[in-house]
Amino acid sequence: MPKPPEDDEVGYGRTPKETRFKPGESGNPKGRPRKRIDPDQVIEYELERKITLKENGQRITLPVFQAIVRKACHSAIQGKFAFADKLFRLATSLYLRRQMEDGKESRNPLPNFIEEYEGDEDEEE
Repeated sequence: MPKPPEDDEVGYGRTPKETRFKPGESGNPKGRPRKRIDPDQVIEYELERKITLKENGQRITLPVFQAIVRKACHSAIQGKFAFADKLFRLATSLYLRRQMEDGKESRNPLPNFIEEYEGDEDEEE
């Protein structure tokens, strides 16, 4: 007949008493480390988040980034030229990037348009 185990015995499944957790004490007192927040992921998440707006009396749902661009376009149309300048620069850089990605010759028609437009102004004077 096997003998009953004593409380002081050490072996498989029986750690020494002095190393056992005390009642109410956690095995991981500091807890799990917090997840690090990546600023790029936060910005991307917020710009892709859908919001609902009212436009012409109708409710529309679109991503935050699209709403910002839409608002900037409306402001540019209303004569706020800082928005027009920013949008124009953004459009130009997007066009050039797409040309490079497609492997096409990067001939940007926008500067030619500006030169022609500025030339038309000189003729009117």
